[in-house]
Amino acid sequence: MLSTRWFHSTARIHALPLDPELLPRYRLWGLNDPLDKPPWWRDAGAWCAAVELFRGPMPEEPWCFIHRDFHPGNVLWQNGRVSGVVDWLHGCWGPPSADVAHCRLNLWLDNGPAAAQRFLAMCGASDYDHYWDVADAMSWHIDQKRDGERRARHWESFITDAVNSVR
Repeated sequence: MLSTRWFHSTARIHALPLDPELLPRYRLWGLNDPLDKPPWWRDAGAWCAAVELFRGPMPEEPWCFIHRDFHPGNVLWQNGRVSGVVDWLHGCWGPPSADVAHCRLNLWLDNGPAAAQRFLAMCGASDYDHYWDVADAMSWHIDQKRDGERRARHWESFITDAVNSVR
């Protein structure tokens, strides 16, 4: 079960007073990659809509310091409390929704939709734009043979749900 302490780690990261000039700027990964529909993907319309959203304009929101790889595997715990966040390789100046989306995708893949929805509810972002979910998920690709049927179907359902939430 997710705890609100876990979510507060994200908020603390985004509140760090860092000079944006000292940090790399966020950019979408894979934007210019060929985005052919995986052969196992079921809904061609959802795939086309996801590609269109991914290649379209980003929603505007204030930028801040973001982790860029924030997910459960990068949060350390000790005695029931968050004790640290690791893997800062991709930290940059960007939209905080990118961190929310990346965490949501990882929660959805590993724990299912309810965990991802709970994390979003903890963020209190009633105006969250699911574009960020599409952008994060389309930035890396699942290989059904390498990653398995279950993970591939979760990735597909995450993208399809996000596309339907944006429409």
